[in-house]
Amino acid sequence: TVNEDTFDLTHPNVSIISISPPIRLMLSGSRGVIEGYASDTMTVCVHAADRVDSMRGICDLCGPNDTTYCFEFYFIDSAYTEFMAPSEGEIIACDTLEALIMIFDRDPDRPDDTTFEMQCIVNDTDTTVFTGSDSVFFTLTRINVMFKTPLDFASSGDSIKLVLIDGKDTTGRPIFGLPIVVQFIVDNEPPIMFELTPAHLETISISPAKIEVKVIDLVSGVDPNTLSFHLGTDDFTWPDPALSWNATDSLAALDLTISGDTFTTDTIIWVRFQIGDNVDSMSCGPNTTETLWVFCIEHGKIRQSIEYIPKDYTLRSYPNPFNASCKIYVPVGSECEIIDINGRTVATYNSEETQSGEIAWLPEKSISAGVYTVRAEIDVRTSTGRILYVK
Repeated sequence: TVNEDTFDLTHPNVSIISISPPIRLMLSGSRGVIEGYASDTMTVCVHAADRVDSMRGICDLCGPNDTTYCFEFYFIDSAYTEFMAPSEGEIIACDTLEALIMIFDRDPDRPDDTTFEMQCIVNDTDTTVFTGSDSVFFTLTRINVMFKTPLDFASSGDSIKLVLIDGKDTTGRPIFGLPIVVQFIVDNEPPIMFELTPAHLETISISPAKIEVKVIDLVSGVDPNTLSFHLGTDDFTWPDPALSWNATDSLAALDLTISGDTFTTDTIIWVRFQIGDNVDSMSCGPNTTETLWVFCIEHGKIRQSIEYIPKDYTLRSYPNPFNASCKIYVPVGSECEIIDINGRTVATYNSEETQSGEIAWLPEKSISAGVYTVRAEIDVRTSTGRILYVK
């Protein structure tokens, strides 16, 4: 019997596979014979009896001995589970990691988010396990499951692999199609500006033909669509014909011969530059960076206006990036320190060591490659800049 239907040995879908003990029977199912859809539970019972007769003549042999064995199973249809966000290979800049898992199933039973278990693997080495027993991580929205956690365990450039390894519905049945995997990259740092031309506080004799900035983003790359210059009272935003981006040299430029801007002597020029990376807005991007610097057409003018220079400005360094040593040009007599991305000071220089306005940093062997911040202080002014150490 299957649910309310009975099939005996005369039915065309019933066959004897083996008559040698133990006897094996097979009921072959097809639509119309055994109806089953997603989430249907089916009860199957096998009824059998031996050959002891019930009555032979006037003697009751008390037969036959019969037995019934029943079991249940349920149908799954073409159900599957997948990550809807983030997508495979996506670059994200969000402070909070949000992963949307969609369960495609005609089964009316809802997923039980308390049973879910997620592995988060950073750079294929460090693994953290999140379980649905803590509702902080998993929430249920209709047929979707949202996994959410602060992204404080990864740094810019890290590769993250999410693996949903377990989960059940409200009846306790396993979610079909697990485990599922998605891998993506974190980029929460803006592009790094290395060289300004003309340089900050530089005095030049004639009006420049171009204002240039060398800028690099090692994770998602620089997006020229976010490029803008502010020069005096004029704003230039992409795709202004005076702006250009050289991807080979990582160079953003404002062509003054196209913009028509010229400067005479006794002029201080203020420049504001902004650019972002290639992280999509749907992934909390782009990460943008901005710098403000000044240069002068006539010698001495820059010194007279030093009090108007912003407290934070970009330092000069060469070469940048570097792999052995780097010359850093700092305010004369300043206190200088070099800081890694974790805020740890890896090198310091006192005012006597910066009297020439130039220091040379030769990283020790224990210093790892990466982005470092140079910070110099003198009087009430602070100078900051970034350098990239590669091995």
